[in-house]
Amino acid sequence: MSYSTFRRYKTQNSDLKTTIAQGKDRRNQKVVEALFKYCTGYKYYEEVPTKVKEDVLIKSVKKYKGPDLNAQKYTLIKKANWADGL
Repeated sequence: MSYSTFRRYKTQNSDLKTTIAQGKDRRNQKVVEALFKYCTGYKYYEEVPTKVKEDVLIKSVKKYKGPDLNAQKYTLIKKANWADGL
């Protein structure tokens, strides 16, 4: 399907247009949540191999990723442009 045909279908079919808008909203919300996570820091689990005598065990270790200064800077700069804020 060509892009022009897709655009025409989108303008003629309101259900298709609504579905596309909902998908974009969900995707954008995930990006905002991930950016907030990077701005504030987060905890996560990482699997680490550990050698015990002759065996190798995989342990789940809880780690902390501190706040990212670049993400904070980006958020503060772009926040004025976002309609709903962060």
